[in-house]
Amino acid sequence: MEILLKYFSDFSELQLKQLAALKDLYVEWNEKINVISRKDMDNFYEHHVLHSLAIATQFDFPAGYQVMDLGA
Repeated sequence: MEILLKYFSDFSELQLKQLAALKDLYVEWNEKINVISRKDMDNFYEHHVLHSLAIATQFDFPAGYQVMDLGA
């Protein structure tokens, strides 16, 4: 998760806890429905979460906006 903090430093404590829990959820669901490549789980935060957050570096979303990453 360190890779996220390299590029984003303004997460709240709640967000950090949620991001930390996210990988465990992906591991659990990946065993059931193969959400992402099992070979790529070691790079989960870099290849999946960081890429999803990249949009926040390009756009200034007004408060209250919701954004969804649909993937490819």
